Amino acid sequence: MNGYTYYVSPYYLINNCGNYYLLCHYRDKYGPISVYRIDYMTNTQLMDDDLVKLEDIDPTYKNFSITKYLNEHIYIFGGKVVEATLEILSENSIIYVKDWFGEQVKIFNKDKITYALIKTNENALC
Repeated sequence: MNGYTYYVSPYYLINNCGNYYLLCHYRDKYGPISVYRIDYMTNTQLMDDDLVKLEDIDPTYKNFSITKYLNEHIYIFGGKVVEATLEILSENSIIYVKDWFGEQVKIFNKDKITYALIKTNENALC
């Protein structure tokens, strides 16, 4: 990426929009989870170091769900996860909202308008 050596504990390979990413823990930096595009990596090596489990880094990751993570990080951006309410202009769009943001989307009607309550990365809404 920038000529530095990154020592990571790998957890998942992700295919998103035709690009492959490594979800991992970059030791001693950037919080519990980091994501790197694989095609930007060079000179990768497997090391004999012990892997660090997510729950050992942060106990809140004990029941980590990759499905939930991907639904909340649609474009694989890092950053803050927010709740947002989207107005749905066509009932036919509900299926696409659920496809994109996952089955945990809450669809509701208020004043004859249909809305979707989603939880996603704030950058996915731009």
